[in-house]
Amino acid sequence: MKFLFVLLILSSISLAFWQTQNVNDCDGAYVSLVMDDSGRLFISHGDYSVWLDYSHIFGWGYLEIETELTNYYTSLAVDNSQNVHIAWSHNFGLKYSDVYGAPQLLDTSCEWNTSIALYENGFPAIAYYGDTDIKFISWDGSQWNGEVVDAECGSSTVSLAINNSDQPLIAYSSIMGFLRLAQWNGSQWDISTIDSGGDFLSDGVSLTLDSSGNPHIACRKNNDLYYYYYDGSQWSSEAIDSGLFSILSSASITVDSYDNPHIAYNAITGSTSTIVYLHNDGSGWTREELEPGSYPSIIIDAYGDPAIAFAHSTGGVKYLCHNIVGIFSDPVASELLQGVRPNPANSVAWLDVTLKMPGDVDLTLCDLSGRVVHQLKFNDVQQGSASLEVDLSNIPSGMYMCRITSIEGSAATRLTVLR
Repeated sequence: MKFLFVLLILSSISLAFWQTQNVNDCDGAYVSLVMDDSGRLFISHGDYSVWLDYSHIFGWGYLEIETELTNYYTSLAVDNSQNVHIAWSHNFGLKYSDVYGAPQLLDTSCEWNTSIALYENGFPAIAYYGDTDIKFISWDGSQWNGEVVDAECGSSTVSLAINNSDQPLIAYSSIMGFLRLAQWNGSQWDISTIDSGGDFLSDGVSLTLDSSGNPHIACRKNNDLYYYYYDGSQWSSEAIDSGLFSILSSASITVDSYDNPHIAYNAITGSTSTIVYLHNDGSGWTREELEPGSYPSIIIDAYGDPAIAFAHSTGGVKYLCHNIVGIFSDPVASELLQGVRPNPANSVAWLDVTLKMPGDVDLTLCDLSGRVVHQLKFNDVQQGSASLEVDLSNIPSGMYMCRITSIEGSAATRLTVLR
């Protein structure tokens, strides 16, 4: 019986599905998504004004960072103190803000995209394209210091990451026909050409580092999406998808806790742009077409699942999360459970439910293996909205599936318990 139970759980998890949330109805483009240590999400986007959207217990809120016209290519980072840093191109100049301060103009030349990352001490660094050069600028605590990394690159796109040794790496591609990686060695930039001889222009070469500090890159080459990976001694590459038929096609890459790559990009066929998700679990690539949209940005969320922010084709910004708890929910009854708060929780949590008719509500709390750790019945819950208190004082720290059932059906969400 135990063997059959495990098979059932594994089979269920394979039925994971994507859920979509509306974030902001403002014009969206050049989207960037990050997550802080508490699992809170931040999304920047700019198409004229620059917006910062952020998640909280009641949904999404927003700040308007820059109201003047012509703002593009936003990039986000969040430090260990949960402070948000944002860079963007403003009227072809480079701007920066730590959200709480006034925007700063750092360079009068920034013709293409920006990419921001943070040193261990929380100081920001930005890579960008300006004056036909790849440029880099960083804050040392008292002033900004800028330099040219690679000159005369032609129209280029950039992506910045900082490794465990606190050294920056910049991946960049160019219409000059190359993909390069520049890495700071402590005294100068070491530049290597990863690939050449193709059309590499797109709105988003994307770089991420795995747990060993090895770079992974997603980039358009000609009309295909390419994946590049350095294993510590050599580069490997492969074409993993086709369908990029526009200069506006962009890609975003991240890796999970197993160092497996996850990529989101928008494939353009004719006048249709579609967000595509690609994942390699070690046995090969899987592909899913998601929503109509462009400018995707992908992360691994607090639950270890992929999440994507993007500009929807009908306008506004949307957020996609890959939700495995949906397998325990009746989609028709999904409105039954409005949410759980706080999340993460310590000793107590409240389930916000909405009942169309009065009745009992059963709660089942399972760990990620499917083992039931807590059950509770709420008798005679009244029709309408209610908040149900759950005592977590005897529940160990961890992540749990929280399922409720009523006469109307069942619904589920995730709950993290932190001591």
